[in-house]
Amino acid sequence: SALLFWRFLTATAMQPWNIAAIASALGCLLVFVLPRDVTQEPKGRLAAWSSSAFFPSWEANDEGAARVLTRIRPHEFQLFARGWSDLELATIAKIVAAEQRLRSEVLSDAPGAAPLFDAAGAARAATAVAEPAIFRFVHKKTYATSEPIKAAMFLQQFFGGKADSSPFQHHCRVAKGKNGTSLEQPESKNVYWPATKEQPRGFTVHFVRNPHKAPQKQRMNASDLGLWVEKWRGNFSAINRFDQYMDNHLGLAFDSLDPLVDSWRSAGVPFICRTWCCGPGMPQFPLHCPGLIPNVAYCEQGCYVEAPHGIIVEALCGLEGYNASRKCLTKVEPERMKIFDPCTDK
Repeated sequence: SALLFWRFLTATAMQPWNIAAIASALGCLLVFVLPRDVTQEPKGRLAAWSSSAFFPSWEANDEGAARVLTRIRPHEFQLFARGWSDLELATIAKIVAAEQRLRSEVLSDAPGAAPLFDAAGAARAATAVAEPAIFRFVHKKTYATSEPIKAAMFLQQFFGGKADSSPFQHHCRVAKGKNGTSLEQPESKNVYWPATKEQPRGFTVHFVRNPHKAPQKQRMNASDLGLWVEKWRGNFSAINRFDQYMDNHLGLAFDSLDPLVDSWRSAGVPFICRTWCCGPGMPQFPLHCPGLIPNVAYCEQGCYVEAPHGIIVEALCGLEGYNASRKCLTKVEPERMKIFDPCTDK
């Protein structure tokens, strides 16, 4: 067999396209006729075929007189090789690398011939591990509301933030309208909290209203939705109810909630409070803990307030443990301090 193969090879007068065809045929034979147990090898490592990796393909030239080697883009090769085992990929990589060396020898008189496959680059890529994105810090939370300035001033008054004092607002020019400007301009306002040990870069809440964005003035745009939720919710403090929309909220941690509770009550701001705790000293312990399961391990307490319009902000404390939770909020009556129970609306 080896002698017949050598006679056939020499009979081709070492034409480059014939050599490439033979190597490609052998490659397909070795790859697709591998034993069954080989195909059970772990899949993957397509990353080995980097941007410099190419696979040989045959394509007729303009005259249709001969076949030439062309390049397949890496993502096309990945689709072609999807599902191959690591051993199969390694085998074809060796075959293509060998073909490259053979082609370079035959076409040594053709300067500047581009390599088909960067075997060294592929080996480096196969062992490289992509660097993960590294989380740094929380920068801001953005809310859409019909009254950004009013919402910002609310958080400044009742949550200790500082609304920005810049008078700048965007002004949009339109084709039609009084004085060539829109009657409804975009509006935004920021609220800042200072840097702390736990939040060394501070924190920002950004309120925005932009009627120029879709769905513009159509019913139930972002502004309408907030106003509707606010109207539907009503005085949630009076019925002491936590609704579904409240799960979409911002949580701000404080050392104590008592000063905030005093300010809310003085201004008549509705609020409700909840806890995950259920332990000694609480009226629900031990017979009325949710699921009859006491909880003193993971514990926190939070109070929920509605900013304009329909936006819920939670002030929470006591994340350190049960005793800290019990001490950081003392000005809410025990019967109004409900325990979170996902199985009831009450």
